[in-house]
Amino acid sequence: MTFGNLSEHYELVALKSAGISLRRILTPLFILILLMSAGAFFFANNVIPVANLKFKSLLYDVRTKKPALDIKEGTFYGGIDDYILRINKKDKNSNKIHGIKIYDHTRNRGNDILMTAEHGEMYTKDNNRWLVVKLYNGTRYEEMESKNPNKPTYPHSRISFASYEMKFDLSGFSLSRTNESLFRGGFDMLDIKQLSQYEDSNRTNLETTRRDVANYIKPFFTILSDSAKVLKPFAHFEKLNAKEPFCNSLVKYSIKGNATHAFQQAQTIRNFLEEQGRTEESYLDIITRYRIEWHRKFTLSLACITLFFIGAPLGAIIRKGGLGLPIVVAILMFVVFYVLSMVFERAGKSGAVDVVTGMWAPVALLMPVGLYLIWRANSDSINIDTIKSFFTNLIPSFTRKKV
Repeated sequence: MTFGNLSEHYELVALKSAGISLRRILTPLFILILLMSAGAFFFANNVIPVANLKFKSLLYDVRTKKPALDIKEGTFYGGIDDYILRINKKDKNSNKIHGIKIYDHTRNRGNDILMTAEHGEMYTKDNNRWLVVKLYNGTRYEEMESKNPNKPTYPHSRISFASYEMKFDLSGFSLSRTNESLFRGGFDMLDIKQLSQYEDSNRTNLETTRRDVANYIKPFFTILSDSAKVLKPFAHFEKLNAKEPFCNSLVKYSIKGNATHAFQQAQTIRNFLEEQGRTEESYLDIITRYRIEWHRKFTLSLACITLFFIGAPLGAIIRKGGLGLPIVVAILMFVVFYVLSMVFERAGKSGAVDVVTGMWAPVALLMPVGLYLIWRANSDSINIDTIKSFFTNLIPSFTRKKV
């Protein structure tokens, strides 16, 4: 936008006529972009990880928080631990309730305790810490345990009361904050130093897993250790019948048993290697994610410089300022860079290309374009009117051919 305004009002022409090159004109803005790139790196390395950590820990606490206490009329409410409440009617203008049933499951024996009442009161106190339910003219039913297991009976008690008060703990409905250190291992919650440490830790675990695999399967391949130990058990068969082939000297059930044993060992090794292969893939995926986040913090900063190298000379070439065409061109530039970044990042995650290649490819592809545009804009070798006329003539000709 800035260089579009300068070029539209021929101020760039005046500066160049005074002997000032485009590169010298770009220098103050280039210094500003360098400061912005340093700020982007600081933001990506210090601010974004902390913000992601606090955001995701808060999101987890909100998701795991119980919903607000809302006991509706005529329905069973099980939001309070170990209790189920049912209220037929609630007075809208007071705390009075009618037709109350409370099932007590604190003994984990089902509906063995039931309390009913004709009416009562319900309110909270101590800043919603406790829910108090006062019951009037009610009955308490309880199924008691049999004292003689050999002759089971089913004792039952019933107590009538004029008033009864119950208190329910509502602390589970408040938002409790989880320790943020439990979420610190996330890919987008670490700075470059922490990312390197986590990557090294996972590489160590990967190497340990590979050594464990080698140590586990090595005893199965005894032929690799000492062939004499392998052939020693079969030496007596050769002495018994040296003229016939070796297999003919074995009894039939021995051949079958050895083959079955070998097949079982091969199946065991195969299952073990498949499981360890999945473990190794998970470690490699984690390492790849850490490497991607490490490189992203640098590529984000260089993206500012790359887009500046493209945007500034384009403004001088297009010769349009304001919020019209420059905004459209800027959006197109950003979309191109974003699409390239997503494509190569996914290629790096899938292993199609190396992580370094995938993360730095967009910058490596667009930086020469920006340098080329600066060179052409500095030498005034690009005529925007020629480009416009080319596309203007191309569209009608393409339409005529299609018709």
